[in-house]
Amino acid sequence: MEKTRFEELLEIMFSDKPMKEKLKQMGMTEKELKAFMEAVLRKEGSETYNRIMAAEEKRVITPEAFGYMINLLNNGSLNKDMFEKIITLSLQLHAFSRKRIDKKIMDEIVNFIIFSGQTDITIRELIELFFIEDEENDFEEEIN
Repeated sequence: MEKTRFEELLEIMFSDKPMKEKLKQMGMTEKELKAFMEAVLRKEGSETYNRIMAAEEKRVITPEAFGYMINLLNNGSLNKDMFEKIITLSLQLHAFSRKRIDKKIMDEIVNFIIFSGQTDITIRELIELFFIEDEENDFEEEIN
């Protein structure tokens, strides 16, 4: 069975001394080999973030909302820092609103942060957002 070009490249890459004649026969330069080595050895997104909820978080954030956040983290929509910031903001929002943070509220927080383009959002901005929503909902209920 004949080796594929990829297998030959791997053999060259992992040998003690790159075989320059072999590379020339394959039509590759050393620069191309280095680029190939970097691409093969690059570690992309394989690192997992093991995170469990603290007791306070379990009391405030529903498991569905936390699972939603973990999913966003694992698919690359959020990084670890943004994940932790959103969890912290959720705890602060609960302290003011006394509402348990469910998936719907968590989604609204995430969407506000992502689509506003603000990375340094304050709890005050979140409270204003949620109080305005509550007032709008109350207004609609009074009309009906």
